[in-house]
Order: sequence, then C-alpha cells, then structure tokens
Amino acid sequence: MSQQELLQNTEKTINMQLFEDHVKLNKAADVKRDIELHLNKTRESLEKETGLNARLEQDVKNNEERECELKKVKQYQMKRPWVVYEESRQEFERQRAKRNELQQELDAAKARLDPLRQQWRDAQRQVQAMLQEISVKTGEIRRTSALVTQRVNSFDELDEKSQEVDQEFASKKQDEVDRLNKLRELLQQLRVLKTEMAASDQQPDLQPAIDRVNEEMRTVNKDMTWVVQTGEGVKQEIFEIVEKQKGLREELGRLQDVGRIRLDNLSHIHQHTYAAVLWLRKNKDMTWVVQTGEGVKQEIFEIVEKQKGLREELGRLQDVGRIRLDNLSHIHQHTYAAVLWLRKNKDQFKAPIHEPMILTIDLKDPKYARYVEAQIPFRELRMFICEDADDLRSFARVLKDELKLKINVAMMPDKPADSFVPRFPIDHYKKFQFESYLRELFRCPEAVMRYLCLMCRVHEIPVGNQFTKQNVTNIINQCPELSVFYTADDRYTVRKSKYSGLSSSCCSPIWAAQKLNITGNQQKEKELTEQMQKMNGQKQEKEQEYQLLQSQYKDRETKMNQLRDEKKRLCDKKNEKRTLLQKIGVKEDSIKLLESKAIDIEREEAVAKEKKKDIYAKKFDAMQSLKTVIQKSASLRMEKVRACLQHTNLARESSVLHKELQDKEGSLGKLEEKCAAMLERVEEAKLSAKRLLKEARNLCGIPEDGNLSESLQNMFKVLPNTIEEIDTCIHQLQAKIDCMMAVDKDVIQDFRNREELIAKLQRDAEKLKKQLDDHRSEIMRAKERWIGPLQQLVERINVKFSEFFQIMKCAGEVILKIPENPEDYEKYGICILVKFRDSEQLRELNAFHQSGGERSVSTVLYIMSLQELTRCPFRCVDEINQGMDPINERLVFEMVVKTATREHNSQYFLLTPKLLPDLEYNENMTMHFVHNGPYLLNHKEWSLKKFLRLRSHLNNDRSA
Repeated sequence: MSQQELLQNTEKTINMQLFEDHVKLNKAADVKRDIELHLNKTRESLEKETGLNARLEQDVKNNEERECELKKVKQYQMKRPWVVYEESRQEFERQRAKRNELQQELDAAKARLDPLRQQWRDAQRQVQAMLQEISVKTGEIRRTSALVTQRVNSFDELDEKSQEVDQEFASKKQDEVDRLNKLRELLQQLRVLKTEMAASDQQPDLQPAIDRVNEEMRTVNKDMTWVVQTGEGVKQEIFEIVEKQKGLREELGRLQDVGRIRLDNLSHIHQHTYAAVLWLRKNKDMTWVVQTGEGVKQEIFEIVEKQKGLREELGRLQDVGRIRLDNLSHIHQHTYAAVLWLRKNKDQFKAPIHEPMILTIDLKDPKYARYVEAQIPFRELRMFICEDADDLRSFARVLKDELKLKINVAMMPDKPADSFVPRFPIDHYKKFQFESYLRELFRCPEAVMRYLCLMCRVHEIPVGNQFTKQNVTNIINQCPELSVFYTADDRYTVRKSKYSGLSSSCCSPIWAAQKLNITGNQQKEKELTEQMQKMNGQKQEKEQEYQLLQSQYKDRETKMNQLRDEKKRLCDKKNEKRTLLQKIGVKEDSIKLLESKAIDIEREEAVAKEKKKDIYAKKFDAMQSLKTVIQKSASLRMEKVRACLQHTNLARESSVLHKELQDKEGSLGKLEEKCAAMLERVEEAKLSAKRLLKEARNLCGIPEDGNLSESLQNMFKVLPNTIEEIDTCIHQLQAKIDCMMAVDKDVIQDFRNREELIAKLQRDAEKLKKQLDDHRSEIMRAKERWIGPLQQLVERINVKFSEFFQIMKCAGEVILKIPENPEDYEKYGICILVKFRDSEQLRELNAFHQSGGERSVSTVLYIMSLQELTRCPFRCVDEINQGMDPINERLVFEMVVKTATREHNSQYFLLTPKLLPDLEYNENMTMHFVHNGPYLLNHKEWSLKKFLRLRSHLNNDRSA
C-alpha cells in the first residue's frame, strides 16, 4: 500500500480519533480551497466591475457637473423675469412721479430738439460722403492690383524668353561642333580611300590566278566524292551491325537499368559521324553530304527513341526498392506507413534515419536471401535505425504516441562496423568449404551494418555448402567458437552446457526467401552484356575505318576551303577599284553637304546678345512700372484704412445722435400728450408689470395670488440683481454646457447599478475573507490536535520498530512524511526506511529496493510495533514467513513468540504451511496441525488414545 494508505490504516488501528481528525482536516482543506476559489472569483469580478466604472467615472462626473450647470441656468432663468418685473415696477413708479414734471419740461425739450436734429442730419451726410470715398478707393485698389499681376506676368515671360535665347544659342553652338567633328572624320576617310585607290592602280591582272585556283578545286572535289562513296559502304556495314544489336537491346532492356544512357550518348557512340553531320550543316552547297548526314541522323534518332522506351520498361521491372516497399505494405501496414511518413519529413531530423532493413539490404546474389532472412528476424527487418538520440525520441514520439503506429526503432551502435571482426578469417574454415561470412553476402548502410553485427552477429556466422553439411560433426568438435553456421539447406545452432561442458546442436531447415527475394536476373544480364560488348567491338572497328575516311575527307575539305579563300581574296582585289570609286563619291557628297550647313557662331552670338539686351531693357522697364504700381496700391490701401476708421467714428457718433434724437422725440411726444398720455403710459407700465409678474409666477410655479417662497427668496438673494449680469451668467453657463458632452442616460444608470454591484462584491469579498480567516484558524486548531499526537505515535512506533531491527542486527526507521505543502493533508504518509546490510544506506521499503522476504520481515516487525500501542481480542497472521530466508524466519518467529506469549496480551494466531526445524516454543503456545489428503484417515476414525498407545508400544520395543 502507499504511504498515505499506511498512515490512514495505522490511525484506524491505533487511534480512531486521529483518523477522524485526519478526515476532517482533508474535508476542511477542500472547503478552504472552495472558499479561496469563490473569493478569487469575487475579487476578479470586483476588479472587472471597478475597471469598467473607472473608465466611465470621469464621464459621469462631467455629466453631473453639466446637470449642475443646467440647474444654475434654470435658477437664473427663474430670477430674470422677477428682475425684469422689478425694473418695470420701478419704472412705473418713476413715470408716475415724473408725470407732473413732464409738462414743465415740454417747452425746454422742443427748444433743444431742433439743434439735435440738425446735428444728426450733418452726421448722416458726412457718413454717406465717407462711404462714397471708401468705394472709390476700393475700385482704385482693384485696378492697381490687376496692374501688379499684369506686370509680374510680363516679367516672368521676359525671363522665359531670355532662357529660350540662351538655349537656342547653345544648341546651335553644339550643332556646329558636331558638324566640324564629322567633317574632319569624312576628310580623313576620303584621304585613306584615295590612297587605297592609288595603290590598286599598280596591281597586275589577277584572272590567270583565279583560273588556276578553280582547276585545283575541281581536282579536290573529285577526291572528296571518292571518299564519300567509300564511306557509304562502311556506313552500310555499320547499319547492319546496329540492326543486329537492336534485338539484343530489346531483351537486355527488360533486365538491365539503362537509366544511365542519356541523349548525349550519341556523341560517344558515333562521335565522328556526329561531328560530320554538324560540319555538313554548315556547308549547304555539298548536297550529297547533307543527304548522307540526314540519313545517319535519322538512324541515331530512332536508336535514342527506342532506348527511351526500353529505359522506362526496364525501370519498371528493375525497381527492387519499389517492389519491396509494395511487398512491405502487405506484410506490415504500420511499418509501410512509417516509411512513407519518414520520406516526407526527413528534413525534421538532425541526422539520417535509415529505413527498415527489408528496404536497405542489397544482396550480392539472390541465392543468399534465404540465409539473411534465416539469421535476421522479421522484427529486425522492420527496424528503423537512428544515428542521433534526440531524433530517436522525436521519431518514436510522433509515430508511436501521436500516429499510434506499431513500429520498431533502435539507436545506431557507437562502435564502427569495421571494428566487428570475426575470431578467425574465412580461410581458416576453407577445409569445410565455408564460402564467406554472412556479412559479406549483402550491402547496407554503415549504421544498419553496425546494428546487425552487434545484434545478429552477421560478421562471425559463416555460410557453407553441401560438403559443409557432410562434415557437421567435425565442425562442431574442431570449431567450438562457431555457435551458428549455415550449410546449403540447413541452419545449425551449437550450445555448450555451463555445467557439464558438453555441446548440443540443433539443426533447422532454411526456407525459401519471402521478403528479400526481389532482385534482378543477374546471370541473364551478364550474358546479354557480353554479347553487347562483342557487338560494340565490331562496331568500333567499322567506326575506325569510317573515321579514316572522314580524316581523308577533312584533309581535302581543308584544302578546298583554302582554295575558296584564295579565290575570294583575288575576286575582292579585282573588284576593289570599283568599290573604292563608289565610296570616294559618297564621301565627297557628304563633305559638300556638311560644308553647306556651316553656322556663323559669332553672328549667332551677337544676335543672341542683342535679343537678351532688348529683354533686359524690357525687364527693367517692367520692374520700374511694377514698383510704381505697388507704391500706388500701398498708398491707396492706407488711404482706405484711414477712411474706414473715420467712417466708423462718424457712424458711431451718428448712431449716438440718432438714438439721442429718438429718445428726445419720444419724450417730446409723451410730454405733448400731457397728463392723459402720461396716464396712458403709466397704465401701460402697470399692465406690463402685471404681465411680467404673471410670467415670473408661472415660471416659478407660484399660484396667481401667491408670493415667493422662502427657499426661492434665499436662492434669489445670492444671484445677481441686474438683467445684464443675469444674461451674462446665463450665456457663460450655456457656453460651458455646450462644451460638455452629454452622456446617455443608460450609461449613467449602468454606472449607478455597477456602483451598487461593486459595493455588494466588496461586502461579499470581506465576508468571504473573514470566513476564510475563521476557517484557517479552525484548520490550525484541528491540525494542532492532530499533528502532535500523530508525531508522538509515529515516534513510538519508530522506537519499537528500530528495537526489533536492532535485534535482527539490521536498521530500520519509521518517519512521518510531510509534503512540500503542509496544508495538503491528503499527501501526509508514513515512510518505512530499512537497511539489511552494513554496506547499504537506509532505503524506503518498496518492491524496487528490497526482496520479497525482506519486505515480509519489515511488515511483520511493523505490525509487532503496533501491538504495543493498541489492544484487540486476537490477532491473525497468515503465511507471513513465506519468502523469508531461514535466518530471518527464525528471528521473526522468536520475536513473535516472545511478544505473543506475554501476560495480558491478545490471543495470536499464526497460520503457516511449514515451519523450520528446531524452533524454540513456549509453554503458553498451542500447536494445531491440520492433516488432510486422500491417503489420511477420516477425522471420524482418528483416535488420540489409540495413537498414544501405539506410540508407547513402539518406544518399548525400541528400548527392549
């Protein structure tokens, strides 16, 4: 059982309260983890909601501030009608007070009114005159601006004309330089041509030399015709040889790999014919050579096309690797799938991974396949060999764990293949006609050969023949180092007994190869290859003869070319004078044409300077005109600015006079209406005050006959008392409100709801934190109640356990195993450490370090250590001594007897099928033997008295 189970069973055995406390601690730890999980989730939700509100908090504050400002605007708007009403009421009181004074002021007002009207009219005339002056100035400014733009455009055009004059002169100058250079070249060429013309007039007549060369060319042409005709006969013989070879190639192509033959084989098979064809293509005038070359070329093309078909057919027949792979797909599907995967993913590994041996082993002769298959098991033939340990782990993980393929994979041995050497060379066994060691019968990669030498010992297993089989007995007796060897049809395995030293052999037949038997017919290939070599020899002889003819043809062809060159040179000299006259005429015409196109650079330069002088004068005039216009425009603009300022002052004065005049005329009208008009104005003021009062009451929600409430009065006291101040405050607040962005009511509501949720989560988190702290305190109290007695219990068990082991001259300890996390109470356990030999260290009791008997001894002593700590009616131990060595069994039995026979101890039952002889027994022990079997008496026929009498008689007879 595990350490945890041992602790729990010990607690149950010694003190049930300890076990119950342990169970409670485990449950409390689970509850604590649940509370911590709930607390963490609550804190995560709190952080999430707090973060969401933090992003909206500023918007909400802004919205609250906006609402506050809107409330202030509403307060100002509520007070404004009352201020207007109060001013209207005060105005009414003033009008009524002045009603009597207006009559007295009427005459004085009329006297003062006429001068005021005259002043206003004069001011109006001045304003109109100033407006007209401003309009005139504006028109003049527009005209001067147009003139400025016109002057600037004219100045730019003059700049462009100046640049065009420069470019035109530079172009003419460059043209004149080019003309002079070309004229010098033509004059030089003309002088050379005239010199050649003078030299050609002194040449002799060349026609006799040309006739002589033509006669030599006819003679050489006759010789070349003879060579070609002789070559045709040789070519026909070569063609017959090639036709004989076609049949052999067709049969050999089915067995032999012709993949090495490429299109360029033509240059190796018919090198000279191939060179002749290329030469004949360059000499189109020799029609008979072209026709012959085309025939040879067609024959070569047919041979190459035939070779392509044979190569494809032979590739399909001789692809041993592909056939073996197809065979593997039927034999073992998982290995086949692994090979396909490896071929697609080779680049994933640092070193090569070799495919199974069934694909990589290359037999030197098919007859050896059955020996190799007999020695190498199929599980080894399916083995992948890795050269890198990391590749091995990666390859096995992917294919076995991920793809679930059942494959075999192994690591390449470190020793090189050359280090695996047999004890004796094969010549040592020549008298038994052993042909070679098994390793020499096949080829494979280095890593695979290392593995086969190490695991299958192929480097030291010889292969013999029928004679070897007839001498098997001599081989076994004379060659004891051979544990395995092969004869023609059998496999012999020799084993030597370690006890008697005698040798025994086992003979097993060798079956036909099933997996490595796929190969080509090498004997047939060899015969056909020899025939092909013979035919090639005949072919080479004919080719040498044809090559000799070609050499003669080339010599004559070289001479022909020399004669042609000589003829061409003579003809060129003959026609050279006419050609020179034509060239001289052309050159003289070109010189006359160039001389007629001469340009006077000095005159052109003077013309250009004159043009630029005119342009610069115009630019200067334009600049002076532009300066005058700009100065005039600036002056007009200054005058316009001064006129605008005067107009503004006059308009303001006119407005003041007009307003004053209107006020005076209004006052005069009221005065003229006398008391009635004054009464009417007073009445209107009274009605206006009442209307304003009604509007103010409606705006504040006050009944028609009601008064301002105390709260409104207090609110109005802190607000401004003039309409201008109130309007200014309203405009400022409204501007501030317009700058604040309104927030959606749903967002505000979500913010408020989230605030409530955050408060609730905070309360829940505090509650869970308090609950967790209380639970931790409870766990600590329960742990203190449990861990102290438990440690004392383990210490007492350890004392008894150590004493028992000391009696057996061994060492043992019992310790309480505390996990890394002391609060993980499920992992607490009891660890038993024992040491049965002086050379060892204390080790944990388990199946890996101790034998079965040692574990039995340790178990018995641990149980006996518990006996001192608990009481029970009886104890029963069944076959505890099985697996113990005699010494331990005797010691354990004595300790059990000593412990079980003490006074005031529990009854002890020891069940065992056997006991050692000469054991020490105690008078407090009772032996009960169970006899059973087909040859024993039935228990009903058994009589103890009769047995004792018979025993007494036997003793008496012996003594007598």
